[in-house]
Amino acid sequence: LQRAIEAIEESVEIYKRLNLPADLAMSLNNASNFYSKLADSAESDQQRRDYLQQAVEAIQEAIEIYKRLNLPANLALSLWTSASVWQALAAAEDDDQAEFAHRVRAAECIDEAISLLEQTGRNYRLVGGYPEGVRMHLTLLQQRPESVQRARIYAEKAAVLLKEYAKPEEAEQFAELARQLSGGQPD
Repeated sequence: LQRAIEAIEESVEIYKRLNLPADLAMSLNNASNFYSKLADSAESDQQRRDYLQQAVEAIQEAIEIYKRLNLPANLALSLWTSASVWQALAAAEDDDQAEFAHRVRAAECIDEAISLLEQTGRNYRLVGGYPEGVRMHLTLLQQRPESVQRARIYAEKAAVLLKEYAKPEEAEQFAELARQLSGGQPD
């Protein structure tokens, strides 16, 4: 992994020198993914947090580039990656306030990613996006009441989309979750 990181960091520098922003953003995405993998094998909690912080910095730079280039599909996938990194960083936190702030940031990123995927018509990506949105908002239910509604909406959308993609068992699980989140009221 370390050699892969070095190669990606080198490509980042090359793309910066050559002024190739789309390629740079892709390399930053890759760097974020590799830093996250390194965090999984970190030897200490601090090292894990350090790698995850590097992952956040890389993906945030990619997000800014994709925004400037107006590439919504690429931006959505980077936001999704960012949500996962923020979620991992939250899990690595010792401080409750920092953990909560990271979980909120993860939920905001997945919300923006889902919105972009809906706008671009990338339904096949939403098959995973809605469940991820549900999962991230469920971690915030006690601190943020508005997350209940967001999780319910994503669960309802996941149920419909999973049914369209011939995944009836998963569709029913999300439909049941949506009913539970709406207080058990029928649709």
